[in-house]
Amino acid sequence: MIPTITFVAIGATFLVGLLFAPFSRTAIWRAAVTPLASIIGSGFLVSAPLLDREFGGFAALSMALLILVTMLIGWTIRYNNRVVEPQLAADQAPAS
Repeated sequence: MIPTITFVAIGATFLVGLLFAPFSRTAIWRAAVTPLASIIGSGFLVSAPLLDREFGGFAALSMALLILVTMLIGWTIRYNNRVVEPQLAADQAPAS
């Protein structure tokens, strides 16, 4: 029961923070967030019940770890697009 309350409280805090942030009123933010919310929401609809079945009371923690891993994957892809791809286009070998 306590992990559920904690998970909901953390989620509500982030939601309020995002709703009242200055950037949340810009058109580009809404254009970026709307499709992402649909994709992420669909992923949660599938993964949340699976994590609950497999991890029980640790489902919220496993969801947080799953989100962290996907954030790291996204960071890696963005880094490659920003740094490595221009090097490859200029026929330079990446440093690492």
